[in-house]
Amino acid sequence: MGVSAVDAAKPARRLRHQRIQTGAGSQPSGPGIASSGAIVGGVSGHTAVIFGAPDPNSNGGDGRLWALDAASGQCIWKSDVLAPTSGINKIGYSSPVIAHDRAYVGVSAKSPDFPLSVGKVFAVMLATGAIDSAFQFSSVGGGPPGGGIWSSPAITPSGNVVVTTGNSCIHEFQPAGTPCNVVPTPDYTNSMLKLDWHNGNVLWQVQPVAIQYDNDPDFSASPIVGQVSCGSVAIAVQKDGYVHTVDIKTGGPFSNPACSYAGHSLECPRWSFPPAQLPFQDDGHGDTHFKRQGALDGDHLFITGGGLDLEPPPGNSVQLIYNRLYSLNVCASDADRIRWLLPNLAANAGGVSVANGVIYLGTFSPFQTGGTSHHFYAIADTDVLPPSGFVCSYPSLPTGFTCSSAGFRNVPVPVIVKDLTLVGSIQSIPAVSSGRVYVSTAGGHLYALGL
Repeated sequence: MGVSAVDAAKPARRLRHQRIQTGAGSQPSGPGIASSGAIVGGVSGHTAVIFGAPDPNSNGGDGRLWALDAASGQCIWKSDVLAPTSGINKIGYSSPVIAHDRAYVGVSAKSPDFPLSVGKVFAVMLATGAIDSAFQFSSVGGGPPGGGIWSSPAITPSGNVVVTTGNSCIHEFQPAGTPCNVVPTPDYTNSMLKLDWHNGNVLWQVQPVAIQYDNDPDFSASPIVGQVSCGSVAIAVQKDGYVHTVDIKTGGPFSNPACSYAGHSLECPRWSFPPAQLPFQDDGHGDTHFKRQGALDGDHLFITGGGLDLEPPPGNSVQLIYNRLYSLNVCASDADRIRWLLPNLAANAGGVSVANGVIYLGTFSPFQTGGTSHHFYAIADTDVLPPSGFVCSYPSLPTGFTCSSAGFRNVPVPVIVKDLTLVGSIQSIPAVSSGRVYVSTAGGHLYALGL
């Protein structure tokens, strides 16, 4: 698995980074590249593509960041080693984010959750590829491992770093001798955090599920950061389907006793969807498949989450429905949070992009890497086209009076303006540029589609 650049005007490869050979038993992305690169100018006089990958000439694949000239593919630098093959970390699903002449990137377990590793975020200097030793962040403070960085960091309007972290090992089967019965101090697992960009200090932490009830519901999706009409917010969906939105605030550290518990000084989210009181202290939160990042356009969030099925009315059971896309109003009240709901997609809803009021996403099947057909949708926001109909905000109920009399709302269903069948599971986020949508699939295809 390597990295390539393809000319947007014609399907010709412009550059390619050498791939490293994988063994038959390798985990997907274990020694390869499962994240995206970042493009930045002014790197030793070059426009550079920066990405994380193994070094085939260093101990069989030490993990580094690489900076390649975007035009020629020439190596400008390779960073200090971030994830040595002698350890249990890798640069897996974390893409670098660029700010302050640095690339911020996370590392996670080499083999998912066995053994768990200590999640870390590194700052790499763009001028040289050297690690900025002043910036230090680890998800746990000694003792048991946990808190892998399975997602990409994001940068706040004031320049700080928001990151989401993986699960602890408190309920995980781990190699003999791993002290998983101990709560780490500090404990930044299973959290969304704001970090000081200078040094990695934690400025706030939201940990939706108390560590004693951590059954692997952590964050797989990257945080979304944006300026909206009610302030600056960070948004992420957990694997259990709850969407959490946090006021970024200036400065810190911040915490709120209402959302804290013993040994943990936590901040409260601005809101959660569905509405909930944090932290959860029950065993109903685990490793389910709400794992894809949404998109933010003004106050409008487009995301796959569990919705009101996670907090059903009396007499109804929790349901996990993965083939729905929600549009949420970030600055509305809980009662008016849902703008529209698109139910009954052909399979699990993937990552989302939005441009000019049109939402793009594909469908995926977990862990599928073959060439089966999946759907790719272009969906018109209801500000662009009138809805095709209505559905109850609690979709198990029919629309109309039955819905409203139960305390729910009849919400619009947007129009699907294009439904294409592509080869391969679409787990990536579509990229929109110069009148085209670019989509990669787990079947090994890259598509360029006209808008």
